[in-house]
Amino acid sequence: MAEKRGKHTNKTELGDQENHLESSQSTTLTMPPIVNYGSAAAYAIELRKWLFTTQCWAFCHQMATMHSLAYLASCNRPESMISQASLGVPLSSPSTSPPTTNMSNSNQFIQRCTIPSLTRRIFAEIIDSIFAFVAKLFIIYFLVEIGVVDLDKYDRLLGDDADLHMLIDVTQELFPIEMLSKVIVSIVEALFVSYGFGSVPAGQTPGKVALNIEVITCYQVIPIPGSEEVNVVRTLNVPFKNSLLRSLTKNMLINLLFPLSAAAYAFTYNRAGYDIAARTIVVNT
Repeated sequence: MAEKRGKHTNKTELGDQENHLESSQSTTLTMPPIVNYGSAAAYAIELRKWLFTTQCWAFCHQMATMHSLAYLASCNRPESMISQASLGVPLSSPSTSPPTTNMSNSNQFIQRCTIPSLTRRIFAEIIDSIFAFVAKLFIIYFLVEIGVVDLDKYDRLLGDDADLHMLIDVTQELFPIEMLSKVIVSIVEALFVSYGFGSVPAGQTPGKVALNIEVITCYQVIPIPGSEEVNVVRTLNVPFKNSLLRSLTKNMLINLLFPLSAAAYAFTYNRAGYDIAARTIVVNT
């Protein structure tokens, strides 16, 4: 009996020793190898290498996450919405609008546009001013024919007895005619922008047709990262009251205060002060 118990005890001890040996072997296999760097300087160099590798891995992980989020954001803005907007189809469904755009009007849609340079806008204004000057000549000729303007009394300005006081008097007499001409030119320009005329489509004037630019409504400008294009929340046509406000502000104030009015063009996306007041923007066609 004692021998059996002794044998059983020996077997139990042998089993415990084998289990302990296996666990120690597995622990030895999972432990990282001990490296002798030889000095603290060598250890610091290896530590810096390890930190640099870890930081590179973390940076790559962050960049992958950012690119994934950018891809998901682009999926939420389908290109079909842009193509429909370019054809003038209103996008009234709220599911197709970007999450950052607040479309309060069902007639509003988004169109991808490019902003023209300020030089092209200046050349377009020069061409329009030439047409406006010709229109003013016809207006003055009409006023002379109906007897409102008498050119004979202005002949004294060409004589030797003309002085500064006489010049001021003549200028005061011509000021209402100049204002009337500006109002008529502004109304004609507003009609061009809102409705067009002949071969000139709505949103353009002769100068803008020559430079391939147009005026559209602008309720919000959404920049596109990494692109010169922008998304513009707009309506199909510029309302007449907006275009009239735009043309009157430009002809009465901006052009009258030239060259001080150059500061009116110092807004983002090359928008002038009258563009912001009328909620319009000039884009390429």
